[in-house]
Order: sequence, then C-alpha cells, then structure tokens
Amino acid sequence: MLLRSRRATLASLLLCLLSQVVLAAVVRARGADLGAVKRLLGDPSPSARAAALRRLAGDDSAAAVALLRSALADASPYVRRASAGILGQVLDASRRKALGKQLRRDKRVVVRAEACRVFALWADAQGTTALASSLADRAPDVRRAAVRWYAELLHAGADPSARALQPLLACVEDADAGVRAEALAHLPPASTGFPARERVVLLRERLSDADAYVRVAALEGSVAVSGETAAFAVLRGLTDAVWSVRLAAAELARAVPDRRVLQALVSLLDDARARVRAAAHRSLVLLTGIPFEPLAQRWRAWLETDGKDFDLAGYASSPEAARRKKRRFESGTDTVATARFMGLPIDSDHVAFVLDASSSMRESTRDGETRWSIVLASLRSALRALRAGGRVHVNVHLFAEQVESLFRRAERLTPARANQIEKRLAASAPRGKTALYDGIAAALADPVVDLIVVLSDGAPSAGAFFTKTDLLTEIRLLNRWHRARIDVVAIGTDGIARRWRNVLRTIASDSGGRYVERR
Repeated sequence: MLLRSRRATLASLLLCLLSQVVLAAVVRARGADLGAVKRLLGDPSPSARAAALRRLAGDDSAAAVALLRSALADASPYVRRASAGILGQVLDASRRKALGKQLRRDKRVVVRAEACRVFALWADAQGTTALASSLADRAPDVRRAAVRWYAELLHAGADPSARALQPLLACVEDADAGVRAEALAHLPPASTGFPARERVVLLRERLSDADAYVRVAALEGSVAVSGETAAFAVLRGLTDAVWSVRLAAAELARAVPDRRVLQALVSLLDDARARVRAAAHRSLVLLTGIPFEPLAQRWRAWLETDGKDFDLAGYASSPEAARRKKRRFESGTDTVATARFMGLPIDSDHVAFVLDASSSMRESTRDGETRWSIVLASLRSALRALRAGGRVHVNVHLFAEQVESLFRRAERLTPARANQIEKRLAASAPRGKTALYDGIAAALADPVVDLIVVLSDGAPSAGAFFTKTDLLTEIRLLNRWHRARIDVVAIGTDGIARRWRNVLRTIASDSGGRYVERR
C-alpha cells in the first residue's frame, strides 16, 4: 500500500514536472512566435503583415493582444481588418471589457474606427455597449463606422429594444453629413419595433438636408417606404439643384407609379446633364411601356392627349412591365456621342478617365504596338472629339502602385488644357503594380464627375483594397450616393485569371455601366 502510494506520488510529481516542461516550451515558443510576428510586421507587403498577425489567432495573452492593438493603426486597411478579425475572437469576458476600454480611449482615430469592427464581431452586450459609446466619439470617421456596425447588431437582433434604438436615431441629427447619411441608410427595420410614423418624419426632414448625399440617402429610404412618402420624395428630388440627387430621383421614379411623377420626368428630358436625361427617359419608358424618343415635346403631347386616361398603376403591376424591367435598356439620347475611347462611347460632359499605368501596360499587342501607346492614341482622339462637342469637363487619373491625378478636379477641356494632358501622358511611362481601387476612389472623390471610364489590363495587386470582396464592396460604398456610372475597358485580359475579368465586369454592372474587352 505504501509502495503504491509512493508510486502514485512519484507519478504525480513526474506528471507535474512534465507539465511544467511543456508549459515552459509553449511559453518559449509563443515568445519566439511573437518575436517573429514583430519582425514580419515590418515587411512592406500588406499580405505578409496580415499573414503574420494570423499566427496570433487564439492567443489571448496580453503581449499578443497588445501587438494586435498596435496593428489596428497599420497603414493598410487589409492589415487593420486582419487584426480586427482576430481581436473579434477574444472569448474571455473580462479581457473583452478591458480591451474595449483601451480601444475606445486610444488617441488614434484609425484605431478607434477599426475597433468598431471588433465590437461588432463580439456580438454581445459588451460589443453593443462599446459601439453605443463610439457613436458619440469626437471623430466623424469613428462615428460613421460605429453607425454601420451598431446598426448591423440591431438588425441581427442583438438588442431590438426602443432604448437601444435611440443612440442610432440620434445620429440622424449629427453635425457630420457622412454620419447623417449612414444613419439614414441604416434605419432599423420594422421588425425591431421602430414606428413607421417616426421613420417617415425623420426621412422627410432630411430631404431638405444641406448635404446632397444625405438627401440621396433620405430619398432612397423614402422610396422604400412607398406610397405618398415615396411620391413626395421623388417629386422633390427631381427638382433638386444637385445632379446626383436628380439622377437618384429619376432612377427611383420607376418604382413610383404616380402621374405627377410622369410630368416631372418629362421636364428632366431637358436637363443639363446627359445622364439625368437618360435616367428620366428610361423611367418614363418603364413606367408606361411606351418607347417614345427622349423628346420632352413628344411626351408632353402624349400626356395631354392619349396619356390622359392611361392606367399607370395598372401597367406598373402588369407582367409586361415586369419583363421590361428585367431587360437591358438602352436609352436613346437627343445627341449622338461622337467621342469614343477604345470604341466605348463617351456620353457625358463630366468625365474622368482612370487609366492603368502599371508595368504590364508596356507589353505589346499582336500588331507590335504596346498597350500603353494604343491607349494614349485613343485618349487623344477622344479628347479632341469631346473638345469639339462643346463645354466638357475632364480629368485623368493614372494608377500604378500610386495614383497620379492630372488635376485636382475635372477641368474645362480647353485646347490649352487638352495639350497639357497629352504632354503629361506622353512623358509618363508604365511601371509598378496595379492599385485599381485607389484610381477609382480618386475619380469618385470629385462630386462633379458623373461618368468614370476605367481601363485596366490586369488584376489589382496594390493599393488600399486588392482582394476581390474588399474591392467590390468598397467601390460600392464609395459610389452609393455619388451615383457615377463606371464604364470599364478590359484590355489584354488573356493573361489574367477569369475571376478577375469577372470583377472588372461587376464593377461596371454595379453602377449600370458598360463593359467591353479589347485585345
């Protein structure tokens, strides 16, 4: 018995000793991993830095969490999101509570903004509380991020109470226009108990907001409500002073079978913006099923005669109307687009060209010319045709690893400015990687531009966003209230994977744009 006891004691001691040895080995290994992660975080490649951070998944140690916190300030959003994703997996409640306080008190705006993603991933009471606190952050960027993620939690049913809705609703009155627009876009659904009457009041008030993007967000929300609320919003939007609001109203009008809307759409057939005229014409045809040309006089004559007894609501609910809406619609125009770039018609007088200037553009085509020389020749021809067509505003953005914008914003295309563009492009040489997102983002930063023509011959390999999902999502977010049309010319795509050709096509289709391939 004594021997057995001693043997048990010895086995226990050996087991304890073995566990200590294993624990020491794990600690040493973890320390070595942290050291390796720190070294890899100095790598110039965002992909390498993100991969290094993923080694810390499941490590809730103070040292690992501190390293992940510091990565939330990385220059690349790809790395910041990788860090946020790992911090969102922290399971210990006490660790979450302490981490939440540290992140909300961080002096760096980018860290506090990215922290909102972390809180949303927790998807619990602590995450909701932390996001509610971030809704009152002093930095607009943080408040915008908090609105988006707080609304996501509410929509998911984390806390559907009326009390939980109030911090989000308060953001509709925020001093920052971006926060107001985000709050309107993320108003809670009826399933959360949000009163329909209160929704209508909030939306109607923001239809007269000082910011055009907020007015577009209020317009979209009002049309979703339908009925008289939708008709009131569309009628107001169709006479807005800003082109993007008129365009949004003209596009949304096809969901509002109201005779007053027809009259207002006809007036827009004489709008100064070609894209607004085209949208108004398309909505008129879809609402009535009548393929008249986009001539205001012709439509007015119909409204005053045969159109007097037209059953607008009846046609809107008919199978023919449903079939017509599914078909691709090519609106006629009152002018012929004489300017073409790589065969693509340029039917706007406020256009930005976003051109791939990466090293692959030096490659030669079957005819022996480089892709870059073909692009420059086509652009010169397009600029001359645009200049001859009248008052046109143009900008050119070249993207490689970085973006070079020829002007701060689209400028009037005078002969002198056209020569300036040609000289600057002739002096440029393709080099480096492909920051596709950054080029498009530069064009979308100009509120004047309503048509963006993108040319690329390869998959994105640099810039803020270069993965398929991030690229498409972020372009949609940038353009959701701007409403520029993005046409895409894919040149020499034989050498890239088909999935990237589909991405270029999707960028165009998301905005109602055209997509063409050139060899």
